[in-house]
Amino acid sequence: MDVVFPVLHGTYGEDGTVQGLLDLAGLPFVGSGCGFRGRMDKDMQKRLFLQAKRLSAFSRYHARRMGKIARKVLSAIRKKFRFPVFVKPATLAVRSA
Repeated sequence: MDVVFPVLHGTYGEDGTVQGLLDLAGLPFVGSGCGFRGRMDKDMQKRLFLQAKRLSAFSRYHARRMGKIARKVLSAIRKKFRFPVFVKPATLAVRSA
């Protein structure tokens, strides 16, 4: 094998786990390596893109434990976006609200 081309999606495929394993095994691979775990956090990526003045799709971040403000959040989403909307977690990691 000359080089590993890890074309993977999701946890372990994008968080650097596989790249770290390849690095430990001494196998050459393409990609960014395992150094920056923030690439798996959509909210962090969004902030970095905006800070670097890069284009990014419209989005909104809301804390996982919305509790009593859930109706306000839904109202804000309705004002900002047209339905249907796509909702997904910013990250699979536990995040304090």
